[in-house]
Amino acid sequence: MVKPTAPAPAKPQTVGQTTVVPKGPVAAGAELPVAAAEDTDKAATWAAGVGLMAAFGALGASVHLRRRRASQG
Repeated sequence: MVKPTAPAPAKPQTVGQTTVVPKGPVAAGAELPVAAAEDTDKAATWAAGVGLMAAFGALGASVHLRRRRASQG
């Protein structure tokens, strides 16, 4: 019969813990000026949305056409 043994003691940490100190605006939790925080120009958002809709539309059309051609013959 094998006797249960006690777990090995933890090794002492020989290297000190390192810290990372953020620098610049990140360190203080930067607050953007009101003019920069407002997103008044939504052209890029609209363009991305239209592009996404076009991509999904093209995908849907291609799936539809492939199924249609597969069922015809």
